[in-house]
Amino acid sequence: MVTYVKRQQPLAKAEEAKVKEVAKQTLAALKTEKLKIDRWRESIQVTAQVKTLIDYRLQWLPQELYSDEEVDTKSLLVYQHIYANYQGAGMGRYG
Repeated sequence: MVTYVKRQQPLAKAEEAKVKEVAKQTLAALKTEKLKIDRWRESIQVTAQVKTLIDYRLQWLPQELYSDEEVDTKSLLVYQHIYANYQGAGMGRYG
């Protein structure tokens, strides 16, 4: 998931650590809250909650590096990745 959040331009070590931390926290929150739900992708409410959680968590990316437009784009990319790789009930491509 970090791949979808990182920028094209190289980041300083501290900035990269912050981006990785946001990505890890976002995935952890999704796994504990929403991705345990069986067939979550079939529920309009749950998919909306997943999108909202991703968007909220990515707001914590360094503001000086990520414009609002970039955060919106990254949120969509992360959601698409989660949707494609995590089926629900704790099952996913990565475990």
